[in-house]
Amino acid sequence: MDRLVVKIGGSVLVDENSYQLQAEKLDCVVKEYNPSKLYVVVSAKKGETDRLIREVSKLEDEQRLRDALEGKCIFPEYDNPDIAKRLLQGEIESANTLKRYIPNARLIVQNSSFPLIAKPNYLYGSVDLEQSHYRKSYLKYDERIVIIPGFGAVNQKGDKVLLGRDSSDLVAAAIARLVDADRIIFLKDVGGIYRKFGESDQEIIPQLQYQEAKSIDFGQVIGKRALDLLEGSKLEVIIGHHEHLIELVKSNRKFGTRILPN
Repeated sequence: MDRLVVKIGGSVLVDENSYQLQAEKLDCVVKEYNPSKLYVVVSAKKGETDRLIREVSKLEDEQRLRDALEGKCIFPEYDNPDIAKRLLQGEIESANTLKRYIPNARLIVQNSSFPLIAKPNYLYGSVDLEQSHYRKSYLKYDERIVIIPGFGAVNQKGDKVLLGRDSSDLVAAAIARLVDADRIIFLKDVGGIYRKFGESDQEIIPQLQYQEAKSIDFGQVIGKRALDLLEGSKLEVIIGHHEHLIELVKSNRKFGTRILPN
């Protein structure tokens, strides 16, 4: 196995113990499957981004800020580097927490040498993959494991930029494209993508193509902007439950959902 990207969702990171458990599983992946590089993208601890939104916004502004973070509107009063920096702190703290349990890992955060470039605003930026390719050398480290906070990138000035709510999947997808990863695994608190998600007769879909994946209403299992970025690549894309990481790395077809090229 060569280059592997693992994205750990915020619903998985509920307390200190959950960070330790994920670190132990990642260590097991390195020891048993020997990837040349393991890039780990982490979301904020469950509920932390919501707390930060309440903290930085006035009560009457909160809903509009949430809408701006979902790309539904532009909110000039909050669309600035200070707000982006404060809201990104949840992901950065989460990445630092994971690193405490993987002391030999490299931690990179959103600063002037961060590999992902985004445009055009601070609350709902989009990844500029072409410009980011010029910075992929920032992802070359001696350490086997590299930990990266999700949710954000930087602009050409080096300011922290948010990519919108639930965009850590997008960060993971962009990292996977930059490093020419062989596989990307999205760890969630559900077993994969389901048909009839949320209904009594929901069933997991073992595999599907990108076009079908983007047409299914599967809730917040994976960001559709991440799928857009991954479409057209030759990456093996797997979505599954965090408890099944080892089985997902082994490509055990009994676990998770695989998204195949069209």
